[in-house]
Amino acid sequence: MRAFIFSLVAFVGLAVGAWFVLEGFFARDADQVYILPSARIGEDGTVESRDFSGRRADEPLVEDQRAAAE
Repeated sequence: MRAFIFSLVAFVGLAVGAWFVLEGFFARDADQVYILPSARIGEDGTVESRDFSGRRADEPLVEDQRAAAE
């Protein structure tokens, strides 16, 4: 029983310690995150603008490009 209680206390202590580390060193405001050039803002970075194959919805298919070239 003592080992179980000790493990619970250790778990809570690790969780609180992880919260302090993550909040203190890795958390950033949205103003800081979305000002970076790597932020995907706009239609190009959304899931709605792409289909399941990964290409943009307005890009022609490879078959359409081959037919247009012939």
